[in-house]
Amino acid sequence: MIFAGRFDWKQPYHWRTNLRIMLPRPLCWLIKKGENCEAVGGSHDWYNIDNQTSECYYCQERRNGHLWIASS
Repeated sequence: MIFAGRFDWKQPYHWRTNLRIMLPRPLCWLIKKGENCEAVGGSHDWYNIDNQTSECYYCQERRNGHLWIASS
């Protein structure tokens, strides 16, 4: 099944991230990230933006620090 393992129901915004991955690039920009994972009971999964700032894969949360190191 194409969707097996793609959706994590414990992470409220995970489905949006995976939908953006599967869609052609011009369409993926129409699907925005969620507001804040923690506000809806989820947790952040961080990635590196500029080696000083971390951003969540699933929502619009951005914080200073190397938070992506703890996420890996």
